[in-house]
Amino acid sequence: MGWQPLGNSDTGNEPCAQDIGYQLVSHAENGHVDMTSGGNAYDFCSAESETVQMYGCTVGFAGFRTVDGGGAALIIKAYYENFGGERLDLRTYLIPGNGHSIRNSNRSAEFCTRFCADFRAVAARDRAAMIKAQSYAHAVFYALPTKQISAALKLTLPLSIAAIYAGVVNHGYNAMPGENMQINLKDTRGGTIERVLKEAGSSPADGTSELIWLKRYLQARSSTLYATSSFSATVQERTNTYMALLVGSTFANNVNSPVQNLNLTPPVVTTDLYGFTQKYQCFQSGLPKHITASENTPALDKRDDSSTQFAGVNSYFLWAYPSDDQKRILDQLEGINIKVVRIFITHIAANAKSTNVGEYSDLEEETTGTYNNAVLDQIDTLMVNALAAGIKLIICMHDRYNLDGTWGCDGYCKNYNIRDNGLDTFYNGDSDSQIVKDFDNRLAHIANYATSNFDGRAWKNRPEVIYALEIQNEAQADGSGNGQSPPGLSYKVDEGGSGNPSWWCDRAKAFKKNVPDLDDGILISTGGGQDFPQSLVSANFKCDEIDIIALHSYTQSTDEVDAALDTAIKSLKDNSPDGKKTVILEEFGWAGNQGNWIDTVAPKAINKGISWMPWEVTDPTNNADLEFYNDDSGNLAWGKTSYWAKQPFGSSPQRRDLTHGTSYTPPKDPVIPYRRDTSSVQTPFAGVNSYFIWAYEDADQIQILKDVAAAGIKVIRIFITGFGAYNKGTNIATTYSDIEESGVGSYNDLVLQRIDRLLLNIRDSKLDLKLIICMHDRYNLDSTWGTCDGYCQKYVNSDLNNFYKASAGSDVHKDFDKRLQHIANFKGDSIKKTWKTYSEGIYAFEIQNEGQANGAANGGLWYNVKDDYSVGNPDWWCDRAKAFVANVGDVSPILVSTGGGQEFSQSLVKQNFECDALDVIALHSYTTSLDEVTSSIKTALDLNSHGKIIIFEEFGWTQNQASWIASVAEVAIAQGVSWMPWQVANPTNFRDFEFYTDDTGTWDALKDWAQKTNPSESQYTPSDSQSEQGQSVDTVDATASSTSWAGVNSYFLWAYPDEDQTRILDQLKQANIKVIRVYITHIGKQAKGSNVKAYDDIEETVIGKYNSDQKVLSRVDLLMRNAKKHGIKLIICMHDRYNLDGTWGCDAYCQKYNLKSAGLDAFYKADSGSQILSDFDKRLAYIANYKSPAQGSKPWSQCSDGIYAFEIQNEAQADGSQNGQSPPGTKYKVDSNGNGNPSWWCDRAKVLKNGALQGSSILLGTGGGQDLASSLLAENFNCPHLDVIGVHHFSSSSDDVDAALEKAMTLIDNGNGDKTIILESFGKAGDQAAWIGQIAQVAHKHGISWLPWQVVDPTSSKDYEFYNDDSGSDAWKELAKWAGNATASV
Repeated sequence: MGWQPLGNSDTGNEPCAQDIGYQLVSHAENGHVDMTSGGNAYDFCSAESETVQMYGCTVGFAGFRTVDGGGAALIIKAYYENFGGERLDLRTYLIPGNGHSIRNSNRSAEFCTRFCADFRAVAARDRAAMIKAQSYAHAVFYALPTKQISAALKLTLPLSIAAIYAGVVNHGYNAMPGENMQINLKDTRGGTIERVLKEAGSSPADGTSELIWLKRYLQARSSTLYATSSFSATVQERTNTYMALLVGSTFANNVNSPVQNLNLTPPVVTTDLYGFTQKYQCFQSGLPKHITASENTPALDKRDDSSTQFAGVNSYFLWAYPSDDQKRILDQLEGINIKVVRIFITHIAANAKSTNVGEYSDLEEETTGTYNNAVLDQIDTLMVNALAAGIKLIICMHDRYNLDGTWGCDGYCKNYNIRDNGLDTFYNGDSDSQIVKDFDNRLAHIANYATSNFDGRAWKNRPEVIYALEIQNEAQADGSGNGQSPPGLSYKVDEGGSGNPSWWCDRAKAFKKNVPDLDDGILISTGGGQDFPQSLVSANFKCDEIDIIALHSYTQSTDEVDAALDTAIKSLKDNSPDGKKTVILEEFGWAGNQGNWIDTVAPKAINKGISWMPWEVTDPTNNADLEFYNDDSGNLAWGKTSYWAKQPFGSSPQRRDLTHGTSYTPPKDPVIPYRRDTSSVQTPFAGVNSYFIWAYEDADQIQILKDVAAAGIKVIRIFITGFGAYNKGTNIATTYSDIEESGVGSYNDLVLQRIDRLLLNIRDSKLDLKLIICMHDRYNLDSTWGTCDGYCQKYVNSDLNNFYKASAGSDVHKDFDKRLQHIANFKGDSIKKTWKTYSEGIYAFEIQNEGQANGAANGGLWYNVKDDYSVGNPDWWCDRAKAFVANVGDVSPILVSTGGGQEFSQSLVKQNFECDALDVIALHSYTTSLDEVTSSIKTALDLNSHGKIIIFEEFGWTQNQASWIASVAEVAIAQGVSWMPWQVANPTNFRDFEFYTDDTGTWDALKDWAQKTNPSESQYTPSDSQSEQGQSVDTVDATASSTSWAGVNSYFLWAYPDEDQTRILDQLKQANIKVIRVYITHIGKQAKGSNVKAYDDIEETVIGKYNSDQKVLSRVDLLMRNAKKHGIKLIICMHDRYNLDGTWGCDAYCQKYNLKSAGLDAFYKADSGSQILSDFDKRLAYIANYKSPAQGSKPWSQCSDGIYAFEIQNEAQADGSQNGQSPPGTKYKVDSNGNGNPSWWCDRAKVLKNGALQGSSILLGTGGGQDLASSLLAENFNCPHLDVIGVHHFSSSSDDVDAALEKAMTLIDNGNGDKTIILESFGKAGDQAAWIGQIAQVAHKHGISWLPWQVVDPTSSKDYEFYNDDSGSDAWKELAKWAGNATASV
């Protein structure tokens, strides 16, 4: 962590960061930072004229707190009561009985002169005590609140903490001495730090990137200062200082300082409040120890900051371009947030790759030791240009492919005849051999190279522009496969004796020895291997002199990428526990498919906290190869790079947290917001427009609703208007008229009835959706889109002023207001409730779609509106909203919205922001400029001094919807604004703005960003990309209470009659149960005293002849549909081990393969190609591919909205001899010591994941073991194809469970990728209530979901069953109690 106010660490950069943080504020507050120096530097009390005019006299450290603000009173009290003050009694200035204020603390010069004279007299006589008193006041008023806020928000960057400190000082806060000093983050009183924090929205404590939060916080401070200060233009400079340090100081080129100074590393150069350039050094003032924090924060490693992860690109000969082209390309890269460019020191031919580059020889083209510095001079120029663009360089100091003629034959190749002598001459030579000395000298020459640039500093001392120096590109690579003639040499390096795996470390050690004064801010990198195995040489992870492990691979396998990144992270954890190494995915690409491959690989790296750099940027692009740029042929790859480069890395970067990958996490708990108080901050949601969805027939409508909800959408916007039959290519066969199409006041309510039906379908489908109902469309006023409604006919008469600027009380306004009233008071045949009371289904009523818009371009009338009243009527929306509330009453919590303007300028009418009757300001624009979107949303937030809800409600880009949705959503989320693209329609019209699931690119973008806006929808994230949405809700996190959910086993619930199912599901929903585990198996009639029918297993007697017709699978399918309505998902166990040998049954496998006699080895240890395993794998695939009759024949593998997980087998390889049957089942055991087959689960999972479940987002689980030991086999944790480890336990020791879950967490850390642990089956016969409570507490402590065995109606109190009836009610109460604490979504 960076500095904390009152921190007292004497190591690292903390004291300097603290001092600079104080200085930045003091210059804006007319004070001084020196707490200890003598002379006149310490200003005890100020009565300067301009201070007197505005604020009275100022007292205290750094000039904070006016006399009438309570600071002086606290200082005086502390001076006498805490620090032994004895001189002239300043307490006469305190108000008797109060002690918080100063007598007569008017702002007159006379008072301040007198008060300050006395104050200074006391201070002069007892300086030490007064310094302590003022320090104490500083701590109470500023430092402690800053520390509290920083800790609460989980801030780590010194710049963030300094910005909080500045806000506390400048804004103040609402507590006085003697009150609770804890900052109230919910306080919204005007002008306070609390209000600014609320406007800034979600913080790192919620998972938001600290850089995104800091930018929003500074913007919120700026808008607050602007709104509350009479010196608006000047005081905003307070925040501009911090913003400059966040995005890059304009003065950085003149000083030895980073462009982006997040750590306040001195010197810091800024423009101060008054426009003067200030240079801040480390002042090391400290604070008196009696008020220092109780803990010292750790030293700040200069490389341990948010820049650890970045997006970069390779552009290996960028230095060879003319300087102007360099600048142009760098500016383009900076514009898409590229932070690092990787280049090579090598030769380049003139016009290489069709570019306009010059010809340059390698540094040692002909002879080793004879340096051709022209290439270094070119790179030196590139450094100047890169610094100006805010980009750093990785400089690869040699290219392996120049050693043997693969791509060139340099001095080493020639002098040492490597083509004939082999690469061992270079890589396995003695440490004192001449070739090794020559190469080490090359590296030292590069590091020591200097020109007149950068004040003559050598490259080794330019950390502001050099991120890393690399030893060699793809050292020890095989050059024989690169298609050259003659080919390069074959070579290989591994840990098994090939090549020299210690070569990198040997060279790094020599380099550090030869360049002992290398700046600590410049890292040393391997330069990568030819592929993942050669990049992951373990010796490099163990080498102290190597800082970066560079990964290279041109694989086209996502599994291989995932596995390599996970291996790298694990190797870091094992070999660099101090976190000082980092991994970069430094080269990857796919010729001809770069855009899609970047779109696949980048998020994987981001979510594991790993920097990424695709190959390669050149201008112009060669689209047949791996090159790309921002031109026609490369724009897809460029666009994808831009998109992912702008995504934040997780808040716990891989270099500091090597245990798990990290992910982008938007604000917590996104719910459809109700009417908020005027000070509340927005919780953004994702919505869509689908203005005529009400016109679809029920089946089509419901399918669209389900698809939209599954994508994470929360709100759908519709219009009350007409719609023609088969319009937009739909199958809507009915023509619908607007409610006043034939005449004003003659309401045709057919459209309203259809909307009422839509509300019912949402409710009955149990979908988390609401509607924005737009009550009129402006374009019906003048036939813009072909409709001339009653208002058009009766009032407009070719002049829209007749509608918008009619006098108050006119008939047109009365009629229109009655329309709105009629709609709000409508009570349809479906919902049977007046709409104004149906807040569970309606989010907002809108006055009119795009009121006062210009219709001229589309055949309507010209119109416009401006808030200066020069055209249109800017009061119109507010007048209508006031009349609406007056006529209908307060419809809260349903909101009242403007309905947007035609473009940003018409949406941002300031009168709407000031209108008490309006809750929502809707923004519409079809601009394609992201800068315009960003600036317009910021304008809306700046105007929003009355706490309106801002929604970017309409936007789109014809034929470019996918990338535009992603870009706009990112901007909206970052600024805390909801977003709703135009529009969902089925079928899609690809020539317009419509989209649906058939437009997979756009739909995927919608879904991806909706789930980033609404993280609770992460259940819709495909399992092979779960990391893109963060950890599964169930991934073990011992510190998080909300990572678990509660479920139950009810293995044959599907067999109950429908009405009994519904009754049980109702009870489970009330108990907060999220998941039910069921089996695909047989069940006997009236099993366990229930009223179920008998059903055979799908392979009861014959393998491969699946009894699915209206049997088990169809019954499970109906249960799934019913459970979905209750918000519950299923775990489907696809086979029961106890049917293999007669333990509880003898199914087709038992019979055909005579497993009772042959033994279970015949099943579990059969050869991989055996018929029995082939048969079983086919069973699993059949179940996964079963086409759901209840979901339109969709295969179960695609039913993630109803199925949480499939399981391979219940308690596979369990011992059946202990279950009390006669004859008993087969004795069996599995462990990692030779018993059974511990790889069996993974083998089956691999077949499923590569087959029936390929691309499915449904998780795949083991099904548990018979006990803790068999549930926790390391082989399953190491299996990349398994997602869920089921843990089963029926012993009577909760300590055993606790220990097992601890072990599971360790196994996750050491395994292959994150696994979800579920405590899936447990119970204690006759004592279920107490046992559920005990085990639920243990699981809850570990953040693990849990499912007791089992719910059956009626309950058998002698067994493990329970239900909400007389015999099982105590267990049910414990279930409901603890399930209420397990609140994660599934």
